Amino acid sequence: MATLRTFFKQHVLWGGLMAVIIPLMIIFGMQYWSLSSLEKTSVVAIQVTLRNYLHAVATEIDYYYRTNAEQALTIPLFTPTHTEKVAQHFAFQ
Repeated sequence: MATLRTFFKQHVLWGGLMAVIIPLMIIFGMQYWSLSSLEKTSVVAIQVTLRNYLHAVATEIDYYYRTNAEQALTIPLFTPTHTEKVAQHFAFQ
């Protein structure tokens, strides 16, 4: 026990250095593992974000053209006066 105590007194600097370096290496290892995991998941997250963005754009385009087509093709009830206007509207040139 006394020899161990004298060893630590003589090598205080090395003991302190090891008390700092060992937790530091553990933290570096955990940070490396966390960053490599984040790198893998960020690729998937970017793909999902782009897919959602494209879906939103496609929905807006579909809505725009669908409403315009519905407005263009909405025909009031067929009456003798309207049928002539409809025929002129859809006449081939």
